[in-house]
Amino acid sequence: MDRFLEKWQKARKSREGMEELLNYLRPLIKKAAQRYRNPYLTEEDLMQEGMIAVIESVYRFDPERGVYFLKYVREMVYGRIYSLLRAEKARRGKEVPLEEYHIEVQHFAEELPTINFPPGVLTPRQESLITLKYERGISLSEVAKILKITPAGAYDLEKRALNKLKKYYLSLKTK
Repeated sequence: MDRFLEKWQKARKSREGMEELLNYLRPLIKKAAQRYRNPYLTEEDLMQEGMIAVIESVYRFDPERGVYFLKYVREMVYGRIYSLLRAEKARRGKEVPLEEYHIEVQHFAEELPTINFPPGVLTPRQESLITLKYERGISLSEVAKILKITPAGAYDLEKRALNKLKKYYLSLKTK
């Protein structure tokens, strides 16, 4: 039996358990952050991404699949940090500030930020995709499962939605 299963169960049940797990896994996260050290992101940014990966792992881990918890967490941490680095490199190549899209993000205490879409610009399905991906932080492949479409369909839907928003806000600038 996985010796980390008990730590996983504690982390799921209490905040103290989660903090204990995060402190225990800090060296693993630090090692991953140091491995992907780069000119785009600080080590603290990468560490934070690793911490988020651990927290997500606690809630997504399924012991029924026969995978060791520590191995699962390690893959999630390294994968998430690597994905962040790839996204940052891509963003640097074609940097478009979020303000240019004029999407309002409102922050509420203890709640996730919410995106207010301009009325009538996106279809309900496009709004759902943008909300799930950018507001809730769900991966595009998982969004595709939720919306019951293929990952390629989700990608196309996202691109169409972002293009509609871009055209809408660019038209406002020219008025």
